[in-house]
Amino acid sequence: MSRLVSRCLPVLALLSGCGGDRTPPGPVVPESAPVATSRSGMVVSGSGYATEAGVRMLARGGNAVDAAVAAAFALAVAEPTQSGLGGRTQILIRTAGGTVHGIDGTTQVPAGYDPLRAPQGEHGHGAVGIPGTVAALTRALAEHGSLPLEVVIAPALGWARDGIALPAGEAARLASVASELDRASEVARLFLGADGAPLPSGATLRQPELARVLEAVATGGADAFYRGDIASRIAGDMAANGGFVTSDDLSAYRAEDSVVRGGTFHGAEIFGSYLPASGVTVIEILQVLERVPLRGADEREWAGAVVESLLAGFEDRELG
Repeated sequence: MSRLVSRCLPVLALLSGCGGDRTPPGPVVPESAPVATSRSGMVVSGSGYATEAGVRMLARGGNAVDAAVAAAFALAVAEPTQSGLGGRTQILIRTAGGTVHGIDGTTQVPAGYDPLRAPQGEHGHGAVGIPGTVAALTRALAEHGSLPLEVVIAPALGWARDGIALPAGEAARLASVASELDRASEVARLFLGADGAPLPSGATLRQPELARVLEAVATGGADAFYRGDIASRIAGDMAANGGFVTSDDLSAYRAEDSVVRGGTFHGAEIFGSYLPASGVTVIEILQVLERVPLRGADEREWAGAVVESLLAGFEDRELG
């Protein structure tokens, strides 16, 4: 079985206990679960919903890429503040033969971006780049998966359409930004109650518009997102609200090959992708830490060595 690591993809779930294809509302896997082990496959994610989506793919005979892509699409439904179709995705895949592949689905700067008209900070349509998640996930599935896209997206689609029980962490994050939301916006309509208050933990969250987008991608692939009606609506919304992403930007987007490099840490072989991801930086940090004499070090000394290694690695990253 191939293995995949992605920034989208920590709750553990055993392969056993999988349900059918119909995805019911409400969590199937607890948001917090004890460490588990399995001899037949395991899915690791930050969401019980995403974990369950991946587990269902393994139960259908899918491989690790099928499971990871299903989990990533489910995260867009279960954790909209953390992961979404409008974001970016970096993927590493190690095949059974030992070859490591990288897919760079980062956001890209629109061709017409004008820094003089762009907003200061991270808010507003003008701060939005060309999204790469859909392109990266569909490419990973097409090149390394074994199940059809519509099967892999089915759990996420069902939860977007039928609803989820809003996880506590997501409810807290939504509450923390509720005061910044325009009450007339689509975001407020989806994530605030009729009284304008943020949805509480456990409330049913339905996302019918997202369900329609997922359905289109399930049947039409990445083209359904980057070209045609969805792309036109994205571009129209951008133009009407000071954004820079156009239909041409979307149609020209491609998920590229990542630059992948390997290294070792205490004899273990490790791989990571280069900028804009930080995989190579992590390898460098580990190798710096490996050279620090920590035998007999107490907790304070160990923590200090980790911090210094992190600072050195990310300072080098900033220097390019």
